[in-house]
Amino acid sequence: MKMVLKDSFGRWKENVFVSKSPNACPTLKQLMGNIWTAFKHGSGFKNVDCPIPPGFYTANGVDTSIFKSNNNFPKSFFYGTYKFHMYFSKSDEIFGCQVFIMDFKRL
Repeated sequence: MKMVLKDSFGRWKENVFVSKSPNACPTLKQLMGNIWTAFKHGSGFKNVDCPIPPGFYTANGVDTSIFKSNNNFPKSFFYGTYKFHMYFSKSDEIFGCQVFIMDFKRL
């Protein structure tokens, strides 16, 4: 995973945070803590175990209020717009990626 931060001039600052995990599913499951099951069901996955089996999944939507509850995410974060790049690889060959743009704002 690589995080990029948008600065006050609208430019993206690369490599704000870089993390490499050998097993994506168990790492994400540990990070999400008690919200893992709700997240997986909202994402369209049929089971909540790792690894995620190959197939087609229809996401009916994740209730974002679950992220306020018991999880292992950092409890404080700098305000701003972040771009998360997640790469999926095997034997150092990238076979998939996802990009999320998220705004962290004061409540």
